[in-house]
Amino acid sequence: MAILGKHLKIEINYKDINVHAGETKTPEYLKLNPSHTVPTLVDNGFALFESRAILQYLANKYAAGNSIYPSDPVARANVDKVLFYDASGFFPAMRAAIVSF
Repeated sequence: MAILGKHLKIEINYKDINVHAGETKTPEYLKLNPSHTVPTLVDNGFALFESRAILQYLANKYAAGNSIYPSDPVARANVDKVLFYDASGFFPAMRAAIVSF
């Protein structure tokens, strides 16, 4: 999110969340993000969690027509393919490797 925000010249106010201290499980945080995960974005009262969804939202809202997240379906699918690679390729392989130990 930080890299995209810097590239698009979006001013983002970051708040450090201490996961180990339970800060993602406070009533205030759970109201924004019932999955109590990080990151969570709040944009003018709209709360969104899941890093890929946040990146897509920021690109759609603040960079419409920008080549960083193209509107052409084939070009966008190629961006999404890379954006979601870790979920479909990397993490399943890592999980299998870790579970085998």
